Amino acid sequence: MSKSIFKKFKVSAILVLLLISVFGFLATKSETVKAANTSVVGNTTVGTNNAESTSISVFGSRFEALTKLTVAYIFAYVAAVSSIGGVVYAGIYSDNNGEPGTLVGASEAVSVTDTPTWVKFPVSVQFDEDDYYWLCLIALSAMHYYYNAVTINQFAYSTFSPTSSSSPVPTSFTSPAWDRSMSIYASASSSPIPEFSTSALISVASAMAVVTLCAVALAARKPKRTSFALT
Repeated sequence: MSKSIFKKFKVSAILVLLLISVFGFLATKSETVKAANTSVVGNTTVGTNNAESTSISVFGSRFEALTKLTVAYIFAYVAAVSSIGGVVYAGIYSDNNGEPGTLVGASEAVSVTDTPTWVKFPVSVQFDEDDYYWLCLIALSAMHYYYNAVTINQFAYSTFSPTSSSSPVPTSFTSPAWDRSMSIYASASSSPIPEFSTSALISVASAMAVVTLCAVALAARKPKRTSFALT
């Protein structure tokens, strides 16, 4: 391999590394922007872990409102354990020194299928800046819920006995806190936040790297010289 070709391939390798670095930066930057979104409160990512709740249970995670927010919907990533589906309510509870306090708002019943997805629950609650709230689900049927492991206790779970068939959401509940951040968030918008795909960026970077290598390889090829006979 000639020195010129070697230099061109060396340049292409540097370009590939730069492309990967740029896309890696964009992925990190996008995740940071999403996490700092002040129009939502909670965990907007699909948890890498999942667990099964019992029927007639209430469970959820504690989150801080960074600014005032008029909540219109709760989104939770869940699925019914049974293939026939199940019924779930969403509830928002105040915070009582790191434990769930009293109910401040709840949704109507929502039917959930056995396919994991973001489920929307209409609610109407005003969040105050710098206050903590518990975003919870009240499951009348067994549910799969998703969560991320965290280093602080911010998840609560409890069974309960409904006091009313028309409004089974408990006004309060107590539970030991666990180190889980459930996939649930409060939003002012009716549209769920799309999941950011780092793998998509990697695919694009890989494709661009291949194109770059092909372009350099073509440029490195010496054109054939054509001889012309003088007459």
